Amino acid sequence: MFFNNYICNNTLYNIIYTSSGNSSIPPTCFCDTDSATIRSKIYDGYNNINLGLVNFTPYVHCDSSAITVPPPINCQTVVLTQVEENANHLISEALEIYPNPASDNITLNLSKDILKAQLKIFNILGEMNYSSLISSQQTNIDISMLANGVYMVEVITENNILRQKFIKQQSSR
Repeated sequence: MFFNNYICNNTLYNIIYTSSGNSSIPPTCFCDTDSATIRSKIYDGYNNINLGLVNFTPYVHCDSSAITVPPPINCQTVVLTQVEENANHLISEALEIYPNPASDNITLNLSKDILKAQLKIFNILGEMNYSSLISSQQTNIDISMLANGVYMVEVITENNILRQKFIKQQSSR
């Protein structure tokens, strides 16, 4: 168990959770108070339905008595694992979405050329908001019509189902 930590500013995920049971993170500063932004940097059951969910509390004041350790400069991704030794491999081979968060457009990069795949975007309630066929390694998608929130992208290929989440936020214009 870990306490009074800062977990933030990692490249892809701040936490990678690979257990099938649900878990909670003890008092931790995520260097952000927006729970949707924090959630987007946690790899758990929202990314992979075979995994449990991670519960957390976003702290408003990271310098409070609950959080006493100074922030690290270049911290590594925290991997919470009970079964897998190399959880980074789970997420590095499949699907990349950027920018994330995004306001008007997202780009999907697949790790290898896909001849044909079904692309679906679901909101947090599981309702499908977008669907199309894709046939290339890189695909640009207009998301300006989506409401602000957390979304799940699902790419169904001949051999695999790839899932990744992204946050839709209001344009800064």
